Amino acid sequence: MSVHPDKTALRAVDACGGTYTPEQEASGYAQGHRDALEDALKAAAPVDALMADLFDALKELLAVVRGECPAILDEDRGGISGLEDRVEAAVAKAATA
Repeated sequence: MSVHPDKTALRAVDACGGTYTPEQEASGYAQGHRDALEDALKAAAPVDALMADLFDALKELLAVVRGECPAILDEDRGGISGLEDRVEAAVAKAATA
């Protein structure tokens, strides 16, 4: 799972390399763009790891609730309507990100 843009953005910056003028390439202008994007991707890595841990914990918690206290998910027994669907949708979305 990745919360942030992947290296596709970095490849896009590299693809633009041909559109820089020789002066911009010589001055490091294009490399500056690549470096800034690489730094941003590195800074996002801890957030990605945290989000993955949180979604794993959420999946485990949902399994425990289903097994030990399903009334929490049952509106007819005073539970929260739609909570199970919202959690499953979030977990599914995280798995495909």
